[in-house]
Amino acid sequence: MGVAVGRHTFMRWITGIVIGVLSFVILFTPVVYIVGGCAGFIVGVSIGASATPEQHQHLAETVSPAVQEFVKNHVGLLSLISAVITAGISWFIASKLLGVLPWCRESVSPRQGYNPRAAAAILGGSLPPVVPSKVAPPKPAPSKPAPPVPPTPTSHFPKPGKPVMQTPASPAIPVPPSSPKPVRNPIKDTLYGNLPLDQWPAPGNDLTVSPWAEFDAARNHITVGQTDQAIEIWQTLIATQGLEALHYLQAWHFLRQHGVEPSEEEAKNPYGVISEQGKSGVLVALYLDGQARLYSDDGQSIVWAHPDASLDPMIESILGAAAMLMRKVKQSDPKIDSSRIAVNSISVLTPSGVYTKTGAPGTFEILPLIKPIAEGINQITKALVEKV
Repeated sequence: MGVAVGRHTFMRWITGIVIGVLSFVILFTPVVYIVGGCAGFIVGVSIGASATPEQHQHLAETVSPAVQEFVKNHVGLLSLISAVITAGISWFIASKLLGVLPWCRESVSPRQGYNPRAAAAILGGSLPPVVPSKVAPPKPAPSKPAPPVPPTPTSHFPKPGKPVMQTPASPAIPVPPSSPKPVRNPIKDTLYGNLPLDQWPAPGNDLTVSPWAEFDAARNHITVGQTDQAIEIWQTLIATQGLEALHYLQAWHFLRQHGVEPSEEEAKNPYGVISEQGKSGVLVALYLDGQARLYSDDGQSIVWAHPDASLDPMIESILGAAAMLMRKVKQSDPKIDSSRIAVNSISVLTPSGVYTKTGAPGTFEILPLIKPIAEGINQITKALVEKV
């Protein structure tokens, strides 16, 4: 088979070279005349277009020598152009003829393992029907019946002459259903700083202490239609020093809902970063106040309430990388429920809202602006686990 294929390829090469050379020799001279004529026509038109009506009679006598002089001075360039055009035409002719000449067409013999169904599938055609074999099955050789064996008291075989009872099939072993994927941990949705007004403060918080008391008072003002008083309370909370980052994010969220936008300098300052892994269901959140949290859908959690400054360098590094990302971000990707789809997301929490970037696992490690954030998240995740 290798010799046949090599001979076939050699014939195609020899035929293609012969056809190409013959085409080039035959076509080169006409192409030179055509290219030279086109160049002379362009030169003549350009000279005639710049002449006045009084000069036309004189040009009629001088244009032809000018064209001839131009062609003579540029014969090398015109020959090169003609050669390129002729080579292209020759290649086209050779490629067409190679598909027509019988000794150059592709063919596969049965010895080369030709499969009509596979070939039809590759070429996009319909599969030829499978014709069942008409060969008659071989006749069984006659055999003498074996003499019946008398049963013994310990034999489990039936007595001769009686029908054989078939053993019933063994019942199928039940396969336990696969365990459903854990439901998304509801506490994850409380970490983005964009809960609706009726869920912040959440039930169970002490509404007599700050800042829960202020949020509750602002909510009561909205309930009775006193929007200006509620806006004033939220703005006071933003100006208050020492609150948790989530309180600032929630106050900005309510202000935006009621028509108050942050300044351009403040709009995209990162107050927190959240990473969610859709396949494992792990969420890691870190905030400007030094807090960090890890939650999974199976109920595991690690809460770092900033008892010391050991994680501060990692948190500051991630927030710094997030600030660089926010300088380039134009808009956020649509929010995807990563508990239902195996997709990862990194969200930056800012006064102007939550900016989320989504991607398949392993995507963030190759994106220059997101790679430092993803690597920092991996480092702080290991650090949180070691703190337990």
